[in-house]
Amino acid sequence: MTIDKKLKLNVKSNYLIMKKFFVIILTLFTILLVRVKVLAQEEATPEGDPIREAVQEKIEEAQNKPVAYLGTVTDIVENTVQIKSIEGEIKQVSVNDDTKFVKVNSSTTTVNYSDIAIGDFLVNMGYRNPDDVLVVGRTLVTSQPEKPKRESVFGKVTEKLNTEITIEIKNNSEFLTISPERNIVVTKKDENETIRSRFADIEEESIIFAVGVRSEDSFSARSIHIVETPLPSENPDESSE
Repeated sequence: MTIDKKLKLNVKSNYLIMKKFFVIILTLFTILLVRVKVLAQEEATPEGDPIREAVQEKIEEAQNKPVAYLGTVTDIVENTVQIKSIEGEIKQVSVNDDTKFVKVNSSTTTVNYSDIAIGDFLVNMGYRNPDDVLVVGRTLVTSQPEKPKRESVFGKVTEKLNTEITIEIKNNSEFLTISPERNIVVTKKDENETIRSRFADIEEESIIFAVGVRSEDSFSARSIHIVETPLPSENPDESSE
């Protein structure tokens, strides 16, 4: 074998050795990177746990807080009752063997689930599950509360206190005490437009028109319009020329 051939073989052999060496180094480096990434994720996980635990705790707290669904029965399917709330919202309630049913009229009697019918007004008490369905522990079958009937009154203010006024109803000679609701709206006429006012601005001898709910001799006003205010009195000390 000539010297040239021996040199070529040595070079080729060294090349193959170096190639294998680099492949091994690259493989080890890749494995190391993957391992570092996994360790970083494992170390980051405990930091995220308190957040997830806090969220889970809030969910469990909401589920463990008793709530009530009130409404009229619109559908019954097996152990699920659909009701329409007073606000018009559709809600679902779920009953089970432990649910108690009580009918409340002039007297109180225990009834069965099979006695519930479409059109009944229910007060359902229980716990809400993650699907926003109320798991009922107790249901009252009762009458739907009547909406308060609003009336309007028109009269002259005869007495004014801090939180109420007394008026004499026009054409009736009846005296009525009026107190404002929390979010009462008071208006008055200012030239050719209606502007906002305050309950405190109502004066004695003013003519008012009030809308609200009446009970016996009291009246809870939701809105009051000041139709007419008393004319300013003349100064008795002012002498005429």
